[in-house]
Amino acid sequence: MISLNRNGRERRESVGADRRVRPAALAHTTEGGHGGPPLRPSLPNSITIRRKCRLGNRRANSIGALLLLVLGVGLSGNPSFNRALSATSVPLPAAVCATRPPNATPVAAAATPTPAIPSTADNEITAQVAAAVTTLIACWNDADWQAGVSLVTDAYLQATLDTADRPTAVATLQALTRAGLAAASSLDAVTDVRIQGTGFANAKVAWHQGNAVKQERWRFVAGQDTWLLDKTESLDFDLTGDAVGIEADVDGVRLHLSRDRLVDPGTVVVHVRNLTAEPTSLTVFRTGSPAQLRDRLAGRAHPPAVSAFAGEVTLLPNEEKDLVLVDLAADVYTVVAGFHGPDGDLRVRDAFVAPLAVAKP
Repeated sequence: MISLNRNGRERRESVGADRRVRPAALAHTTEGGHGGPPLRPSLPNSITIRRKCRLGNRRANSIGALLLLVLGVGLSGNPSFNRALSATSVPLPAAVCATRPPNATPVAAAATPTPAIPSTADNEITAQVAAAVTTLIACWNDADWQAGVSLVTDAYLQATLDTADRPTAVATLQALTRAGLAAASSLDAVTDVRIQGTGFANAKVAWHQGNAVKQERWRFVAGQDTWLLDKTESLDFDLTGDAVGIEADVDGVRLHLSRDRLVDPGTVVVHVRNLTAEPTSLTVFRTGSPAQLRDRLAGRAHPPAVSAFAGEVTLLPNEEKDLVLVDLAADVYTVVAGFHGPDGDLRVRDAFVAPLAVAKP
């Protein structure tokens, strides 16, 4: 058996004929690698995963963007994802964008200074948190960034957009929409809702961000009229099937990908290392070149109807995480490190971009 350990590297277990990994030499051919000798020990070109895999660092972190995109799991040839985060999924209300979601009023008592020991939420709090999640997604779906920004905290904005200034955050998100780099949002499940004292609640949320599989714990704090999303943490999830591995290193000088071409990859696990002392992000766009991406942001190109956003992950200083992408169409993608710059700036810097080609067999 071949599986991924918590750092995204292969872990071998003796299972006889069930071991399915391509020869290591294939990892550097034009079919799957960069065409030259290995630059560093890297993930195998094809990994067979048969049981629970730990993907990503379990340290608390914030998701990379306010943009949640359409669901698309369970496709033929891709690994299947066990999204049963608990025994029962919370009933979800209709997704309607509103600055005050239905059933969303938090408890009126004064909040405790810090979160307390978690305990299972009652039906009222569970309904409130479910409403908060679905309302956020509806606002993102509608590109109603004024409302969407009003439903998150300054800390969340700072972690995802590198600014806590709300007018700047709205302007940044509007620019992404105009450039065709924002997309529709969709939700899989909300489960395991908990409270942590008065004024604090959290839930497990399963969703896709473009082509990226996401399972996270969303943490909320009580606002005046609703629960506000404060931060998110990545969770382990079950993955079975075949995956292709890529390593991405971000240092103070450049972005390096261990390979730049994939053939019929199915699922791709990008193991990202932030080797700097600053937070950063890794974002994947379906654009033919960095110049096309810059033209979109500058308004010099008319974006197509379908968003170019494929996936994103944010990292704390010196953190490692995995970005799991499914169902990548055959095309050229642009991988950008540090796309979200200081004060909401959107950056496409030459040294921090790399192409990734996906081809049919």
